[in-house]
Amino acid sequence: MSTPETKAAAPAALSPTATAAEIAAELEQVAGEIEFAHQLAGQGQMLDLTGIDARVAVACRAAQALPSSEARALVDQLGQLVAQLDRLAAELVHQFGNLPKDAEVLPQAAAEAYGKSPGGQG
Repeated sequence: MSTPETKAAAPAALSPTATAAEIAAELEQVAGEIEFAHQLAGQGQMLDLTGIDARVAVACRAAQALPSSEARALVDQLGQLVAQLDRLAAELVHQFGNLPKDAEVLPQAAAEAYGKSPGGQG
């Protein structure tokens, strides 16, 4: 049985010189996608969050370029994002079990499970 998968919409790139409001908006959008992924996981579906780590990294770098008072204002929002990711991870494990951390191990794991080499010869 295959698991239906939905892909998150690709947002516009956040500028490294973004304002605090722009960074907060990006983090809010990321949080919404993570919440949607959590809802889908509860229904046995997955949301492709490819690139979300890069988006958060860009937001963090942009926040570091802000004056310290403005950057500190984003700390709570980042903490909430981490908590959401932790809840999503727990839900994914609950729904799908312990998935391999690296997608590149999937062919090897499948091959080992069926007693064949990844190239298809056994």
